[in-house]
Amino acid sequence: TNPRALGYQAAAMIGIRVLPGQLNTVAEELCRRRGVLSVVVGTGRHDILIWTLFTGATEIAGFLDRELGSIAGIMSTETTIIIGWNKVSFAYTSPHGEPRKGGGKKRIWADFSTPVSDDSGMTVDETDLKVLRALEADGRKPVSSLAKEIHTSRANVAARLQRLLDDGVATIVCNTSPLALGYRMFAMIGIKVTPSHLGAVVGRVCGLPNVYWVMTVAGRHDIVAWTMFADPSELAA
Repeated sequence: TNPRALGYQAAAMIGIRVLPGQLNTVAEELCRRRGVLSVVVGTGRHDILIWTLFTGATEIAGFLDRELGSIAGIMSTETTIIIGWNKVSFAYTSPHGEPRKGGGKKRIWADFSTPVSDDSGMTVDETDLKVLRALEADGRKPVSSLAKEIHTSRANVAARLQRLLDDGVATIVCNTSPLALGYRMFAMIGIKVTPSHLGAVVGRVCGLPNVYWVMTVAGRHDIVAWTMFADPSELAA
């Protein structure tokens, strides 16, 4: 589900350094924190990277102060604000991936640089949320089962689901395990560019093989790409 449709107005990637011997403990604690979508343990500048969603800047500040500040073992953090997800692909069977499609409307999958207006197609009501929650639990549910579960007609669910797909609010995908496909090397690559070349570079990076997520960000880098490879030699190439 597109986070903008659910009221999230800010997204951040937070790099965390931890004390020796505390890595697993801190990672497990982060997994329990509200607003944390993903926790990745890696090597490089940071020991842990987390992806987070918030309703605004005040929530981000509160999370850094109260949530991260209360976890023993954290030495330092570095926050990168995500401006937009330019590519989100789960087509892991394809080396190039396929950019996530939002129906008939062309847009960045989740653009946090502009506010969501009521006429943007990115608004949902309580019934829409029930449909989305049911599909997040099981994306294979038929429309008839969804209708029974949320106590409405089949025609109503079918119309709502089609609108959610067409407006880019949701996409139904097959999320294959990368390990099952032979991927053993995962790398987050930060890229700095001159401002006038940002759009062109984003477009080039989105089309590169083994690149599955591309984000424009504000912080140490301008673009961040999430990549997957079979082995270190593929990454080096």
